[in-house]
Amino acid sequence: MGESLAQFDEAIRLDPSYGEAYNCKGLAMMELKKYDVAFACFEHALKLEPRNAKFWYDKSLLFRELGMVEDEAQACLTSLQHGPGSVQAWHSCARALARMGEGKEALACMEKALELEPMSADLWFYMGSYQSRLGMPEDALKSFGKALAIDASHAAAWLGKGEALLKMNRDEEALECFDRSIGLNDKIAEAWYRKGMLFIKNGRYEEALAVLDRAVELHPAYADAWFYRGCVMEVR
Repeated sequence: MGESLAQFDEAIRLDPSYGEAYNCKGLAMMELKKYDVAFACFEHALKLEPRNAKFWYDKSLLFRELGMVEDEAQACLTSLQHGPGSVQAWHSCARALARMGEGKEALACMEKALELEPMSADLWFYMGSYQSRLGMPEDALKSFGKALAIDASHAAAWLGKGEALLKMNRDEEALECFDRSIGLNDKIAEAWYRKGMLFIKNGRYEEALAVLDRAVELHPAYADAWFYRGCVMEVR
């Protein structure tokens, strides 16, 4: 990293109007967690090239790293205004907007990302996740289904599909999905937790306790799993 920084600094010394060198230095400083310096580099790059879509996108990554969601979203949107938009930019914009509670806008960005990369299981998974949060289980089910048609080993998509089915009261199908998710990756605490919630819903308290035990074993700070584990102990 030090050698790369030296090269960027030399490029800037030779040509102080070299926007790309400032931008690359900003990314390098971000990796080193020198965020103030990174911010100054991105600012300088954008002062030189204010319509450079990549510079705006890279600056959004700094805001994401710092948890500045609104600034991240605005930087992403500005990036998209100045260029055709990459899959990464549309997806980043969707993620930031979703965290801000702008669900419909997030879905619109995901649609743009999927237009560019329709065979991405991950993108369909995220689309389903946002739809699920917006109370659209039927649409989410379709999106998770598309993710799994592309990659049947996508454990998170099986979990998402199970959650959508559970919201639709299709419990047996939901349980099958949770089991598929766990079979592919038994380290996902949420899969065990969701399975526990299904068992609680159906009065299967001993089974619920066993899977919630596994959830808190994997994720000791999982507050909801501890809470419902206590509730099960009260009623079993």
